[in-house]
Amino acid sequence: CRPSGVNMNSTKPPFNDKRLRQAVNLAIDREAYTAAVHGGYATPSLYLATGGWGKTEAEIRALPGYRQPHDADLAEAKKIIKELYPNGLAVKMMARNTSGYMRQNEFIAGELNKIGLSVTIEAQDTAIVFDRAAKLDYTIWSYYFCQTTNTPEELFGSYFITGGSRNWIGYSDPAIDKGYLEMAAMGDPVQKKAKARAMEQTILDFLPIAPLPVQITQRWAYSYVKDLPLGISQYTREKNELVWRS
Repeated sequence: CRPSGVNMNSTKPPFNDKRLRQAVNLAIDREAYTAAVHGGYATPSLYLATGGWGKTEAEIRALPGYRQPHDADLAEAKKIIKELYPNGLAVKMMARNTSGYMRQNEFIAGELNKIGLSVTIEAQDTAIVFDRAAKLDYTIWSYYFCQTTNTPEELFGSYFITGGSRNWIGYSDPAIDKGYLEMAAMGDPVQKKAKARAMEQTILDFLPIAPLPVQITQRWAYSYVKDLPLGISQYTREKNELVWRS
């Protein structure tokens, strides 16, 4: 389920300040997040699919927020908040009120409290969360979206182009809008991958979403179940006409 991350409303204060968004990104210990939120089963991720269209795990683990030990990034995040808000900053965090999302948001709130942000979680029903997100009626919220195809066309076309169907972060950049159309028209996968990574980097430089590791999906069956198909995501399960019992 990607892109997974901390969504920050950069269209209005306080998260229209890039340094504050950078502090959030630096504050989160991704290894601790993986252990606490996903039981240790998650893949280091940015926006594109890790190791496919996107960077490798090794490349991602070397980045701010992911690199270990976490002490230096945490210290830098505290320094930024101290400079921006000497007396601290109170922030309301919208959260979808189901168990997995609450666990995610509670962990993120704890990480942000460490750097001088006083985070209050606003737990909301799913319909309210989606309505408020679409209206940009929030300050910050942590979420893992889920794509159907994991292609760069779906990623950028849904989440990052101006007016995208799930662009609930208010992100808008004419260069990304133009780049999306150019990338979608490319037939060469090598060129498309290079274009997609360049677009991802442009968005990361702005940082509307602090990326988080993506949980690993599992599907279980007894050993006597044969030919059980596996979809490319948990939302694209194959039909089961050919499944049989030994």
